[in-house]
Amino acid sequence: MYPNLNAEMKRRKKKHSDVATLLDINISTTSDKMTGKSDLKLKECKKIRNEWFPNYTIDYLFELEEELKEKEE
Repeated sequence: MYPNLNAEMKRRKKKHSDVATLLDINISTTSDKMTGKSDLKLKECKKIRNEWFPNYTIDYLFELEEELKEKEE
């Protein structure tokens, strides 16, 4: 759902469980948010970015897979 975020998380060895801990939510809720079954709130996006990826923009990290495909066409 968020290919850029997933790539950066892999580079830093961050897992969904780390996101759950950071956001203080359960792992199933985190999984739903990371796969697009439910939405990440802006404050959650900011918290992830500020904690682990301060050098990246929100737009870059949370760009949707569909948006990337549209750019390629």
